[in-house]
Amino acid sequence: MAYSKERLEAKRLYVEEGKSVKEISTTINVPEKSVYRWSLDDGWEKERETMAMTGVSALKNMLLIAVRQLQEMASGGEIDARKADAIMKVVKAAKSLGKDLDKRGNILLGISEYVEFLRTEHPDTLVEMQPYLVEFGNWVKRKYP
Repeated sequence: MAYSKERLEAKRLYVEEGKSVKEISTTINVPEKSVYRWSLDDGWEKERETMAMTGVSALKNMLLIAVRQLQEMASGGEIDARKADAIMKVVKAAKSLGKDLDKRGNILLGISEYVEFLRTEHPDTLVEMQPYLVEFGNWVKRKYP
Protein backbone atom coordinates (compact mmCIF):
# COMPACT_ATOMS: atom_id res chain seq x y z
CA MET A 1 0.00 0.00 0.00
CA ALA A 2 1.44 3.37 -1.04
CA TYR A 3 1.09 6.31 1.30
CA SER A 4 0.58 9.90 0.24
CA LYS A 5 3.18 12.57 0.97
CA GLU A 6 0.72 14.15 3.40
CA ARG A 7 0.33 10.91 5.32
CA LEU A 8 4.10 10.44 5.55
CA GLU A 9 4.58 14.03 6.72
CA ALA A 10 1.77 13.64 9.25
CA LYS A 11 3.44 10.55 10.68
CA ARG A 12 6.80 12.32 10.90
CA LEU A 13 5.23 15.27 12.71
CA TYR A 14 3.44 12.96 15.14
CA VAL A 15 6.22 10.47 15.85
CA GLU A 16 9.34 12.61 15.63
CA GLU A 17 8.12 16.07 16.62
CA GLY A 18 5.39 15.07 19.07
CA LYS A 19 2.70 17.19 17.39
CA SER A 20 -0.95 16.56 18.18
CA VAL A 21 -3.46 15.32 15.61
CA LYS A 22 -5.07 18.76 15.60
CA GLU A 23 -1.74 20.55 15.04
CA ILE A 24 -0.88 18.17 12.21
CA SER A 25 -4.29 18.63 10.62
CA THR A 26 -3.77 22.38 10.55
CA THR A 27 -0.14 22.16 9.38
CA ILE A 28 -0.71 19.87 6.40
CA ASN A 29 -4.29 20.97 5.67
CA VAL A 30 -5.88 17.54 6.01
CA PRO A 31 -9.08 16.84 7.97
CA GLU A 32 -8.44 15.99 11.61
CA LYS A 33 -10.44 12.77 11.28
CA SER A 34 -8.15 11.57 8.48
CA VAL A 35 -5.01 12.23 10.51
CA TYR A 36 -6.54 10.49 13.53
CA ARG A 37 -7.50 7.46 11.42
CA TRP A 38 -3.98 7.27 9.94
CA SER A 39 -2.48 7.39 13.41
CA LEU A 40 -4.62 4.47 14.55
CA ASP A 41 -4.22 2.42 11.37
CA ASP A 42 -0.43 2.77 11.33
CA GLY A 43 0.25 2.55 15.08
CA TRP A 44 1.91 5.95 15.41
CA GLU A 45 1.53 6.04 19.19
CA LYS A 46 3.68 2.92 19.63
CA GLU A 47 6.33 4.40 17.36
CA ARG A 48 6.28 7.65 19.33
CA GLU A 49 6.75 5.68 22.56
CA THR A 50 9.59 3.69 21.02
CA MET A 51 11.33 6.87 19.93
CA ALA A 52 11.03 8.27 23.44
CA MET A 53 12.27 5.05 25.05
CA THR A 54 15.36 4.75 22.87
CA GLY A 55 16.46 8.35 23.19
CA VAL A 56 16.42 8.78 19.42
CA SER A 57 14.17 11.80 19.57
CA ALA A 58 16.38 13.48 22.17
CA LEU A 59 19.46 12.87 20.05
CA LYS A 60 17.78 14.09 16.89
CA ASN A 61 16.40 17.21 18.62
CA MET A 62 19.81 18.08 20.03
CA LEU A 63 21.39 17.79 16.61
CA LEU A 64 18.59 19.73 14.90
CA ILE A 65 19.01 22.61 17.35
CA ALA A 66 22.76 22.62 16.76
CA VAL A 67 22.33 22.62 12.99
CA ARG A 68 19.77 25.45 13.12
CA GLN A 69 22.08 27.56 15.26
CA LEU A 70 24.98 26.95 12.89
CA GLN A 71 22.80 27.92 9.95
CA GLU A 72 21.76 31.14 11.71
CA MET A 73 25.38 32.02 12.40
CA ALA A 74 26.44 31.21 8.84
CA SER A 75 23.64 33.29 7.33
CA GLY A 76 24.72 36.26 9.44
CA GLY A 77 28.23 36.04 8.03
CA GLU A 78 29.82 35.99 11.49
CA ILE A 79 30.46 33.11 13.80
CA ASP A 80 30.26 33.83 17.50
CA ALA A 81 33.00 31.75 19.18
CA ARG A 82 30.97 31.20 22.35
CA LYS A 83 27.93 30.00 20.43
CA ALA A 84 30.06 27.78 18.21
CA ASP A 85 31.69 26.27 21.31
CA ALA A 86 28.28 25.66 22.89
CA ILE A 87 27.06 24.01 19.70
CA MET A 88 30.11 21.75 19.60
CA LYS A 89 29.38 20.70 23.19
CA VAL A 90 25.81 19.81 22.18
CA VAL A 91 27.09 17.78 19.23
CA LYS A 92 29.60 16.03 21.47
CA ALA A 93 26.88 15.24 24.03
CA ALA A 94 24.63 13.97 21.25
CA LYS A 95 27.39 11.69 20.00
CA SER A 96 27.94 10.26 23.48
CA LEU A 97 24.18 9.73 23.85
CA GLY A 98 24.24 7.92 20.51
CA LYS A 99 26.84 5.48 21.87
CA ASP A 100 24.51 4.59 24.74
CA LEU A 101 21.57 3.69 22.52
CA ASP A 102 20.69 0.03 22.34
CA LYS A 103 20.81 -1.94 19.09
CA ARG A 104 17.13 -1.32 18.42
CA GLY A 105 17.55 2.40 18.93
CA ASN A 106 20.50 2.52 16.55
CA ILE A 107 18.58 0.65 13.89
CA LEU A 108 15.54 2.89 14.33
CA LEU A 109 17.79 5.94 14.16
CA GLY A 110 19.20 4.62 10.89
CA ILE A 111 15.71 4.08 9.53
CA SER A 112 14.71 7.57 10.63
CA GLU A 113 17.70 9.13 8.89
CA TYR A 114 17.04 7.10 5.74
CA VAL A 115 13.40 8.20 5.73
CA GLU A 116 14.50 11.82 6.18
CA PHE A 117 16.91 11.45 3.26
CA LEU A 118 14.18 9.98 1.05
CA ARG A 119 11.68 12.63 2.20
CA THR A 120 13.95 15.48 1.19
CA GLU A 121 15.81 14.00 -1.79
CA HIS A 122 13.48 11.37 -3.29
CA PRO A 123 9.89 11.89 -2.06
CA ASP A 124 8.37 9.67 -4.76
CA THR A 125 10.64 6.81 -3.74
CA LEU A 126 9.62 7.29 -0.12
CA VAL A 127 5.98 6.84 -1.05
CA GLU A 128 6.89 3.58 -2.82
CA MET A 129 9.15 2.38 0.03
CA GLN A 130 6.77 3.20 2.90
CA PRO A 131 5.17 -0.27 3.21
CA TYR A 132 8.61 -1.93 3.29
CA LEU A 133 9.96 0.54 5.82
CA VAL A 134 6.97 -0.07 8.09
CA GLU A 135 7.41 -3.83 7.70
CA PHE A 136 11.14 -3.56 8.46
CA GLY A 137 10.46 -1.38 11.50
CA ASN A 138 7.99 -3.95 12.82
CA TRP A 139 10.51 -6.74 12.18
CA VAL A 140 13.19 -4.84 14.13
CA LYS A 141 10.76 -4.32 17.02
CA ARG A 142 10.04 -8.06 17.13
CA LYS A 143 13.70 -9.02 16.88
CA TYR A 144 14.89 -6.53 19.51
CA PRO A 145 12.01 -6.22 22.01
